[in-house]
Amino acid sequence: MVHILLSLALVFALTIAAIFLLGFKPLAVLSGDMRPTIPAGSMALAGPVTFGEIEEDVIIAFRDADGTILVRRVIEIDFSPPTLFTMRDATETEDEDPVPYENVVGAVRLWIPLAGYALSFVSGPPGNYIAGAAVLVLIVLFLLLGEKKKQKIMI
Repeated sequence: MVHILLSLALVFALTIAAIFLLGFKPLAVLSGDMRPTIPAGSMALAGPVTFGEIEEDVIIAFRDADGTILVRRVIEIDFSPPTLFTMRDATETEDEDPVPYENVVGAVRLWIPLAGYALSFVSGPPGNYIAGAAVLVLIVLFLLLGEKKKQKIMI
């Protein structure tokens, strides 16, 4: 049973590492602004995107004037200067402020319902302590199991 948990933890860790190595940014979408497409509480993965790859109807993540990362749908593109006009799916009304391309974090390639709550939890102080403790427990279990196997072989 412990071997299965360790294997799952390893697969999870490798998946997270691959996400970051490929340039993806996990984002917690906690509001209902993108409903029904992206449910509240989802985790969205925003990947790198060039201005030329962005088309109307693509969902992007970008930093607003306050630095907050928002997720919205592109409804219009202006090429000079490179600017995007966006909307929330829930209201189907155009956002007031256009988005300069340099504020784009990435294009949303995938979202996982409810996973945004977990991401939000482990991103904050109590959650990252618990996640760190869980990793330490798995490492200790791994070391203890390895020691137990060595003892069995020696007998």
